[in-house]
Amino acid sequence: MHANPETKRLADQVWRLGSGQESSEGPTLGLGQQLQTNTTLHNPSGYIVADPSGSIIFATTRALRWLTEYFGNSHHTSLPAVLRDWLKGRSLELFNANDLGVPLKGLSFRRGSKRLTVESLSAMQSPDYRLVLSEADDGLDAKPLEGLGITKREAEVLLWVSQGKRNAEIAVILDVKPKTITKHLERVFEKLGVETRTSAANVALDLLQHKTPR
Repeated sequence: MHANPETKRLADQVWRLGSGQESSEGPTLGLGQQLQTNTTLHNPSGYIVADPSGSIIFATTRALRWLTEYFGNSHHTSLPAVLRDWLKGRSLELFNANDLGVPLKGLSFRRGSKRLTVESLSAMQSPDYRLVLSEADDGLDAKPLEGLGITKREAEVLLWVSQGKRNAEIAVILDVKPKTITKHLERVFEKLGVETRTSAANVALDLLQHKTPR
């Protein structure tokens, strides 16, 4: 995944605004009002600059809103643990003399039918993390699956199974424990008269491809 030139230009502006502006009172969210307006009106992305520890130096309003929607209310001053771990892990993977200038690949998170993608524009040796966030709606709808005689939650689980998601991934998407997903699937298998997730996925895909929501 590679950001387009306009995205990179705006991200570079964010980085220049954020660099050297750390404050013990928290992220400098008042920086770059003109940039905030520009990204809100003309660019659908959100931007974050964070230091190596994951503390947020600068963030646009859209980026902070997405952090809240996807990761909870406690991430206005620091990156969520999953993002910090990803950045550290990817940096280790890129610890190769031939890859020092290579930006990290994007990471995606789902919330219902929506998908948040986080992309790092920083090379491994950069002193800051420069992140670009974007959201897309995949248009996935579990409602038609309720016609199989399963509950709304079971339909949501089955939908993600049909998209190739593992139980642990579905648990993150639906904000429940993996064991809960396992229980839901057991009931789905019983109601559909199947024994494997592949068979259940095929039933779901057949319905989604040939039926329209009621």
